[in-house]
Amino acid sequence: MSEKTTLDSGQRMAIEGLPEARGALLELLRDSRRQLLCYSPLIDERLYDDAQVVEALRQKLVRQPRWRLALLLPPTRQWRPACPCLNALLERLSSAIEL
Repeated sequence: MSEKTTLDSGQRMAIEGLPEARGALLELLRDSRRQLLCYSPLIDERLYDDAQVVEALRQKLVRQPRWRLALLLPPTRQWRPACPCLNALLERLSSAIEL
């Protein structure tokens, strides 16, 4: 299944599978300066509990206290059971993350 995304530069890229989605999200996290607004209702919830992704989120939020993350996700009941690491991060750093 192919999903398309538009990066800040206006570049479009096709994303095939979880490894490429992880890489694209890690790149967005690395390159974002003040905030990341992510509309992702169709992305595999395993991406939200990926150790690399959760650690990159944690580091960004801790190292840049003014940085903010806003995620538009599917209904909570669909992703929360499959994402204990993201849930823990949300509880610890709730002031910096908006769902």
